[in-house]
Amino acid sequence: MLRLALMIAAGYVYGIPGLLLVIASTVVGSQIAFTIARRHGRTLIDRIAPPQVVARWDQAARYQGVLFYYLAFVLPIFPSDLMCYVAGLATISPRRFLVANLLGRTTCAVFLTAIGIYGMAPPLWFWGSAVACIVALYAGWRTVSGRTARLPLRQPPTSQFTAQLGLEP
Repeated sequence: MLRLALMIAAGYVYGIPGLLLVIASTVVGSQIAFTIARRHGRTLIDRIAPPQVVARWDQAARYQGVLFYYLAFVLPIFPSDLMCYVAGLATISPRRFLVANLLGRTTCAVFLTAIGIYGMAPPLWFWGSAVACIVALYAGWRTVSGRTARLPLRQPPTSQFTAQLGLEP
């Protein structure tokens, strides 16, 4: 919650340079969290956040890609900071996570700092477009997740390949 207030304040105080500062700092911080989780693993992350919460989000995000993490940074239903650590534990590559991180954090930063840039009173069209974007993203996520929920859980590519060749016991 404090992060959101700081993003709005950066827009109010610094305007567009504040937006650029917010984007840079959140993307770099998220990449650092991803790298920490990738290097030190679950034992460290379980000390940072409750293990049950990490396990729940880790299971949901284990084999997800760029779109999932983009939505995790944009939609308010996800614990976006925790998702950086979860991504470090998951199978997403650092490059793909960087793409999702950059796009998602930029989208969020633009909306929040714009509130500050408009002096805490954005015009009605801004709120309408913000709500429409969030609803569209949420509906898209529900559609995609509903479709994939009917499919069997995806396994890492090496497991699928070896299973197709009949090499697994």
